[in-house]
Amino acid sequence: MIKNRSAVHAALNQPPATADPDVTPPSAPANLTIVASDAQVVLDWDTIGGDAAGYKVYRGTSSGSHALVATVSGASNSTYTNTGLANGTTYYY
Repeated sequence: MIKNRSAVHAALNQPPATADPDVTPPSAPANLTIVASDAQVVLDWDTIGGDAAGYKVYRGTSSGSHALVATVSGASNSTYTNTGLANGTTYYY
């Protein structure tokens, strides 16, 4: 038996509670290693854990000038192989 119908009606008409957005950026991956071979490099790093959706890999041919080359999905994936590179060229990640 509902005794206070107006309180129930008011509670049902309230907007749903929203969670605070996650505004804290994750830390950068640590212990990056890069192994070069013929026209490719393999990047490997320690995962950051938490709620990371994945990693973005940026590369450039000069320091300070990088473009997105890959998105590695999943917080537990910590390796990326960059193929099709020019031997003898310096790349920055």
